[in-house]
Amino acid sequence: MNNVQDDAIDPNISQLRNWTEHVKELRASTVMGKGSELCKLYEQYDRCSLRDGVVYRRWKPANNVIWQWQLVLPKSMRENAIHSLNDKSSLLYHTKTTE
Repeated sequence: MNNVQDDAIDPNISQLRNWTEHVKELRASTVMGKGSELCKLYEQYDRCSLRDGVVYRRWKPANNVIWQWQLVLPKSMRENAIHSLNDKSSLLYHTKTTE
């Protein structure tokens, strides 16, 4: 598999992908002592789904009643994604305010 959730990029998300694909009932003992990031992913396991080999999480914004699917990004890519989204939204804001 060659995607952003590859083992080499983020072994924790790779583990979540493996659980989603192969494990029906996940036990807390599976993640005991394996780090806080994997524990956080374990807590969200029941809201995850595998689509074309990529893990997505069901998420409901606080101001919305509709659940949405959110791509689970590797930790190393989250900051860049947030900056990229903020840059695009500020450009849109700048364009609208200058028209």
